[in-house]
Amino acid sequence: MFYEISILLNLVLILYVIKKIGAESKNSIQILFLKSQLSAYKRKRKKFHTKPFERLKLVFLSYLDPNWIENLILVSPHTLLEWRNKKFKTFWALLSRRKKTGRPNIPWKVIKLIRRVAKENKIWGATKLHGLLLKLDHDICERTVSKYIPKRPHSPKKRLSWKEFYSLHADSMVVSDTLSVYSSNFKKIFRVVFFLHVGSRQILHFDIHTNPTTNWMRKVLKFAVRKQIQAGKTFHYFLSDNDSIFWETLYQILGKNRHQTQKNLSSLSLAELLRGTLGKDM
Repeated sequence: MFYEISILLNLVLILYVIKKIGAESKNSIQILFLKSQLSAYKRKRKKFHTKPFERLKLVFLSYLDPNWIENLILVSPHTLLEWRNKKFKTFWALLSRRKKTGRPNIPWKVIKLIRRVAKENKIWGATKLHGLLLKLDHDICERTVSKYIPKRPHSPKKRLSWKEFYSLHADSMVVSDTLSVYSSNFKKIFRVVFFLHVGSRQILHFDIHTNPTTNWMRKVLKFAVRKQIQAGKTFHYFLSDNDSIFWETLYQILGKNRHQTQKNLSSLSLAELLRGTLGKDM
């Protein structure tokens, strides 16, 4: 009997202590809730704004204080409820966000390799560079390779420098020039025209005339072309200076287009060198 009474008294005591602690904790939470608002209210200016950390404190304490609506004086209850809803949006946005977006980054040494190879081989496209990188055990996408290739002009004629064009088409280029031969009393005797193959540095044909014309030049050029065809070779580019004997009609007859080139070309310098050598010998 006494044992049951002691157990009952202990339970009553425990419930009283729990109630006392709950009341004290409730009061302390209420005080903390009011103090957090007071600290923000002390710095109030003409236009009041709460800081993110203060909003977070008020939202957290509002869950612990059941009478938070009565103790809320800084903002309206509707505003605090909006902050509560916003925290769920922020939580799920952070949870669903990916750690890293997109494809993995390309190592910087691979990017430098792509740019260097593309610069040294300007006629190579992304497909060929991609195949080269696969042989070197760099597993990247072809579109990624095209992303790091330097931008080039749309016109194919502007992509190559003269040095690169010369190295690619030297076997199909013919250069021509003329020189005048004078007598001892500085009287012009005749003019010499020659045709030089740029790739092999071989003189294809030469001829002389006392009064050269465009018609004569056309016949000589056709004869040089015929000799070139008989030898099993063809040429696609005919280079000359701005001599009046090389008229626009001459290129139209040959079916070639005339293009203005820059000064001091290596192919024209070969013709000038041969012209100077022949002039000294004559």
